[in-house]
Amino acid sequence: MGPGESQQEARPRMIPIFNTKANTRVGTWNVRTLFQCGRTDQVLKTMRDYRLDILGVSEMRWTGQGCLVIDGATVLYSGKQDHHTHGVGLILSSCVAQALVSWRPVNKHIIAARL
Repeated sequence: MGPGESQQEARPRMIPIFNTKANTRVGTWNVRTLFQCGRTDQVLKTMRDYRLDILGVSEMRWTGQGCLVIDGATVLYSGKQDHHTHGVGLILSSCVAQALVSWRPVNKHIIAARL
């Protein structure tokens, strides 16, 4: 807080990511696998081409759970621990990723995110 500045003025202003006037584009896709070389790049390109903010992905076939940032997009995923089968994920644009409060991998079929 600087001299002559109130506490409210000193508090950083939050920039709303979601609002009633902006459209949030959401999609889902059964990609069959993202385990193949180049498949993730293809999905990210398609997501950008369709200008999607959030993409729910099924059949990712990645093992374990985690969070990656690839080309500015945030990939949250949850799959089996030992085999490249099943698995779900969420791909968030960089704008939506800023609004991510928390996420939880429930199991190989369910992932939850709080925005």
